[in-house]
Amino acid sequence: MKLLFYIMLLFPLAGSAQIFISGKVSDRNKMPIPFVNVVVKHDSSLVAQTITDTSGNYRLKINKTGYYDLFFQDLNFIRKKVSFSISKDTIADLELEETAHKLSEVVISSRKNLIARKPDKYVIDVANSITAMGADAFSLIGKTPGIKTSSKQISLMGKSDVIVTVDDKILQLTGEDLVSFLKTISSSDIAKIEVVTSPSAKYDAQGSSGVLNIVTKINSKEGYSATVNLSYRQHQYATFNEQASLAFNKGKWQLNVGLAYAAGTDLEKNGIDTYYTNQTWHLQGAGIDKNRNFNSGLDIQYRLSDQTQLSFTFSNTNIKSAKKTDSKTHIFGLNNQLDSISNSIAALNRKSSQSSVGFQFKHSFNSDGKSLTMATDWLDRGENRSQNLWSQNYLSPVVLQPLSQSGIRSKNRTDLAVLTVNAEFKVPFDGYELSVGGKATFIDLRNNSQIFEGLNDENVFNASQSPVSTYKENRQAVFSDLKKTFDKWKFQLGLRMEYTQINGLSATIHKTSFRKDDLQFFPSLSIGYNLNESNSFDLTYGKRINRPGFKLLNPFRAYVNAYDYWEGNPFLRPSVTNNLNISHSFHQTFITAFSYSNIKDNFEQIAVFQPGNVVAHQALNYMNAHLYQLMLTKSIRAVGWLETNLQLQGFYKEYLTKISSISDTKLKGWYFMMNNQMQLNGAKTVSAELSFWYQSSNIELEAFYGKQYNLDLGLKFLLLQKSLNVGLTISDVLKSNSERFSTRVNHINQDFYNYWEPRFFRLSLQYKLGSRKIKYDKPSHPNSEEDRR
Repeated sequence: MKLLFYIMLLFPLAGSAQIFISGKVSDRNKMPIPFVNVVVKHDSSLVAQTITDTSGNYRLKINKTGYYDLFFQDLNFIRKKVSFSISKDTIADLELEETAHKLSEVVISSRKNLIARKPDKYVIDVANSITAMGADAFSLIGKTPGIKTSSKQISLMGKSDVIVTVDDKILQLTGEDLVSFLKTISSSDIAKIEVVTSPSAKYDAQGSSGVLNIVTKINSKEGYSATVNLSYRQHQYATFNEQASLAFNKGKWQLNVGLAYAAGTDLEKNGIDTYYTNQTWHLQGAGIDKNRNFNSGLDIQYRLSDQTQLSFTFSNTNIKSAKKTDSKTHIFGLNNQLDSISNSIAALNRKSSQSSVGFQFKHSFNSDGKSLTMATDWLDRGENRSQNLWSQNYLSPVVLQPLSQSGIRSKNRTDLAVLTVNAEFKVPFDGYELSVGGKATFIDLRNNSQIFEGLNDENVFNASQSPVSTYKENRQAVFSDLKKTFDKWKFQLGLRMEYTQINGLSATIHKTSFRKDDLQFFPSLSIGYNLNESNSFDLTYGKRINRPGFKLLNPFRAYVNAYDYWEGNPFLRPSVTNNLNISHSFHQTFITAFSYSNIKDNFEQIAVFQPGNVVAHQALNYMNAHLYQLMLTKSIRAVGWLETNLQLQGFYKEYLTKISSISDTKLKGWYFMMNNQMQLNGAKTVSAELSFWYQSSNIELEAFYGKQYNLDLGLKFLLLQKSLNVGLTISDVLKSNSERFSTRVNHINQDFYNYWEPRFFRLSLQYKLGSRKIKYDKPSHPNSEEDRR
């Protein structure tokens, strides 16, 4: 039946006939002209409009035969008009003549909306965000409407986790490793952030609630250009960021180089109150993390011909971190009298290096959209992590001699290698757009952990707590995606098949191995209906999978103190989610959307209480979930100098437990966001931003979260004929964005408090120099999301 369903997707849908006009626009030297405005009119009425792509190609659709006028317009070329009597698909190649005085610079003065909402996603235009200047990718994600971030997780408000990609490439990272990597990406390298809530079959099925895609910039100015960025951020400690990029574009070659360095100190505070039957433990801790990171990137693109393009990318990221955490636990008895005190000092050193290399080949067979794209990527990552933990227990604050002492020294080496190979063939026929393709992924993960116990030079190797694990995952995927538009309707059907083979080994004193083969089908459906010029409706459905991150598969123990540690589980299973979305758009400025998600086999690290009041946070599959959400978004431009974006969400969550130590949880809540962008002078050289969001009480699995809210302010100045940009940002003005939550496991209540200093002041400088002959933006990657759809 599944095979039959897959084959049926390839059959055309019944629909009315459509006619396509396509062609290529070039100059007198036969060089393609990108971004030419192409307009089709019938009896002076606008019928269709588009722009040429980077190869000079265009494609338009009309619904009936007749006599049409085509207009081709670019500021550097003489406007041209051609007329046709069209009764079938028509190819119209055109040559434009340059104007006598070619403009030395084209500056687009129109301003894009900061937030654009579409049926399957919403897009944040980073270039128009004032508070984004001088920030990093993780900070930008945290300020993205509807996104919730913590020191270990990125998720959608009212929903579940998302997978993070950069230029449609999955980051093989989770938790703290993902956060650390995102902090190495400067906002000056980011064009936009896309939150794709209903990915098509062309995307990997990974990510319960969808994909958060970071689209980087490719500077396509003719000649050369360079940008230098400096930023200084002050919270309790200071952080400095320096970034430089160089772009060269001439003839068939395009080169982009980027370097970034950041160094600073971060402070994180946390507290845990644990209420045992006979005792209450109050833990207060503070960690100081001195970190440095260096990031470099290279992008080379070469046009073999007007139809064929090659690209090569390379990136390298190095991160060094030295974190010292000091925690103190006060232990009280039944009568609330102090029983004892436990002091712990932990020193964690981490050093990681990650490199990736990518090649891509893209060929356009003709101007009607038929193309073949093939790509391969290689990622290699290594990390060394070592921790020294020293603990002392006292009977009271005035007793100088400790009652007991203990020491734990741990080391872990992680090596990760990922190879991906993929291909996509796109072919339009009879008004349909068909894409078929496949992808193969090969993952090799190795962890080697060592635990030593004892004080000073008397450390003793603990073989039973020193796992060595290997994890190999091979995954082959094929997909088919079919689109059709006719009259007021648009349809998109897709099916993705993924076959995964997993081999694992975890060994301490005893060896445990496992093997699993899994075949999964991931259907997707999108239906759109345009009622009239003001109202449109959309329905989307998709099945997704959330595979455990490599950190959760690592059995290495990370100690908070002598009584609290976290460890992974190489036997975790992926969770599977079914998502349904229904939306209505009014004038593309007011959008109402309802969504429902059903999640099976949710996983996370949950507290397991052991003898001696030791808390082990172990990774388990222990929850199913039903998530409901209603979201309203509105864009307002009442006056020319002010743009306001509003978002209101209401949600209901229900988590159903699969283990006896916790109870089912359910809660309803809401979220509100307001963003204001203001131009403060007529020359548009001074602008401001005010952004506020509020999150009511919330639940995630067994955890109940308290309310959170945040206010950001920003100013931006354009100086020296807009070559120098100066930005000022105050984040978390009210110091209200701290995280508090509580859990109840095995009838034991715990209250948690986390604060990672979202409140800061930042000064940013950006200076641009070089050629400014043509200003236009080019898609960041030939396989960018818009092209893939």
